[in-house]
Amino acid sequence: MNQKHKKTSLQWLGIGLLITFLFPVACKKPTEEIAQKKEYAGKGKEIFINKGCVACHDFSGTDKPTGPSLKGVTKRVSVEWLQKWLKNPDEVKKTDKYAQELDKKFPTSNMINLGLTDQEINDIIDYLKWMDTEGSVAADFKPLSPEEFERAKKIYFERCSGCHGAKRWGATGPSLLPTSHIDKAKEIPGGGTREKGTEALKAIIWNGTPAGMPPWGKEGVLTEEEVELMARYVQMDPPEVPKLGMEEAKKSWELLVKPEDRPKSDPTNGKYLNYFGVILRDAGKVAIIDGTTKKFFSQW
Repeated sequence: MNQKHKKTSLQWLGIGLLITFLFPVACKKPTEEIAQKKEYAGKGKEIFINKGCVACHDFSGTDKPTGPSLKGVTKRVSVEWLQKWLKNPDEVKKTDKYAQELDKKFPTSNMINLGLTDQEINDIIDYLKWMDTEGSVAADFKPLSPEEFERAKKIYFERCSGCHGAKRWGATGPSLLPTSHIDKAKEIPGGGTREKGTEALKAIIWNGTPAGMPPWGKEGVLTEEEVELMARYVQMDPPEVPKLGMEEAKKSWELLVKPEDRPKSDPTNGKYLNYFGVILRDAGKVAIIDGTTKKFFSQW
């Protein structure tokens, strides 16, 4: 072996040894970081969730229609301000300009007095401080199994799709897509369920929101296990919605009154003008209600 080849071989040997040394470290480092990831150990998080704060706020950095994002809140205002605000927001609004600005920005969901004790207030502030320093926006969620996904899909269709849309793009309620960027429905607010995290979503589904979200858990409509199931479901990509063509629709079409049997004149003497057609989504029926007597005229 000549001197040139010997030098090259030694160089490659050195590179090989370097790679051998660094590779395990590179593979090991993420594991170490995950293992060292801290969890909040105080009481503030539990109070924040149980008092329903997550219904109006999150830590995504983007304000919601129901309230401002709390990301960086302990850097925007002082602890003393937060203590007064959480103790009696109505009193603070009388003289504080920032509180008055919040009132104007979120007129439909102003901050209310939660009846917190001084200790609960300090615990919540401790949690907000932690979120601004060491906290993460959302914890990892455990994806559903195929069986769980089918269960959750059925619950979503029966309970949630009327307000959030079959494709989860949002309708009368906000979008429930995993990410907040919605190409085909930019006018619909919401999205970003993965940023909120499972615990926050569970609290929203259980307690409801001031914006009109029903308290499915509190009302006993969904069990604790089902609430967690749905919190995980909305963080996953939505399933494809099957198309219902005219031929498929006709298979379930039932003709109740043939055209030749329909009345030729108004048998209600104008009362029909006060009839209301109501879709009973959960029952899969349509009802006609007499607006005068408030009674069901008929339902199919």
